[in-house]
Amino acid sequence: QSCKSTICLPKKEEDKMLSALKDGKMEKIYDAIENIDIEKTEASEEKDKWNIMEIVKKEDGGVEKLNNEIRVVFRDWLESVIMKLVETETKLSDDATADLNLAGLLNSLGGMYNKQGKYESALQYYDRCRTIKENVHGT
Repeated sequence: QSCKSTICLPKKEEDKMLSALKDGKMEKIYDAIENIDIEKTEASEEKDKWNIMEIVKKEDGGVEKLNNEIRVVFRDWLESVIMKLVETETKLSDDATADLNLAGLLNSLGGMYNKQGKYESALQYYDRCRTIKENVHGT
């Protein structure tokens, strides 16, 4: 079964996240995704949470399967956010600040792929990041 999901952040939180991504500080965001645990969620009505958890526990794979499915949705969402930022920063890539923002985003993508064990992809993004930083800093 699949369902459509939309991830929305309040503007202030979205801005903080985008800033962290541009600075290459993705570790906390990625750790939050990897530590998702539906058993620690809150509900406005405790009975609702209990009923939902009972249904989930009866399903094949139970809580861990659902946690993993939610992690995949969040990873995919994060990747799409970073890719859009890379596209935007690439278009702006005519000054050092935009280039360094782009390098930070590429480093974030590399880190994300590295954590997932996708080392070839990680290396490609790390190399692009390094090249940009070398061009900006002249080394």
